[in-house]
Amino acid sequence: MGQTYRCSTYLDKGGTGKTTCTAHLGVALQQACDEEVLLIDLAGKQSDLAKTFGLYEEVQADIESEDDFPNVATTMEENWTNVSDLLDDPIDELVYETDEGVDLIPAHPSLDALDADLGNVDDAQERYHRLREFLDDYVDPLDYTVVLLDLPGVANNVSYNGLWATESVVAPVQMGPLEFEQARGLEKDLGGIRDSYGVDVALEMLLPNLYDRRTNLDAEVHEQFLEE
Repeated sequence: MGQTYRCSTYLDKGGTGKTTCTAHLGVALQQACDEEVLLIDLAGKQSDLAKTFGLYEEVQADIESEDDFPNVATTMEENWTNVSDLLDDPIDELVYETDEGVDLIPAHPSLDALDADLGNVDDAQERYHRLREFLDDYVDPLDYTVVLLDLPGVANNVSYNGLWATESVVAPVQMGPLEFEQARGLEKDLGGIRDSYGVDVALEMLLPNLYDRRTNLDAEVHEQFLEE
């Protein structure tokens, strides 16, 4: 890792609040801690982070006018180095500025095809290291001090690229038995990545989300999380 701190928000489940947490953490780090923050949306073609920051129409206009190359998926394609060599400033082509002070590389519809393409790469190091190499070579040399990745709510080749590229994982969790087991499973999976591939990534934080203090079930599961 370089000097840029990298963190992913991830849980193998949709609707847990990953995108919302990514946005709030990024803005808080920028406004309260004066960090230079880059957000990267890998969570799907809906481009929810762009919607959160009021950039969705601009991003969609670029996509519809085919003024969207390169995009976040391009950075993990086999020919990214050749593509970047043709550009004066590859990062400038990818990044959108927000009114809240953080920068954003939005999601793109081609992420779905990228997941399938990565599945055809036999070597695990090659398949899962592409985003990490992009961050090492193109983002770390810049002024960003924090990079936050919003990952898909499913275990696929794109989300594993995100996990391999970061050192810390924040998991937003709802107060339910299923989410408890998913968080426990995530910690186990990250341990497997460390042990099998030497990737230094760990579950650093759980963020209770949609916690209803009026219900006994939420209180009981919350207590389980605290004990764990």
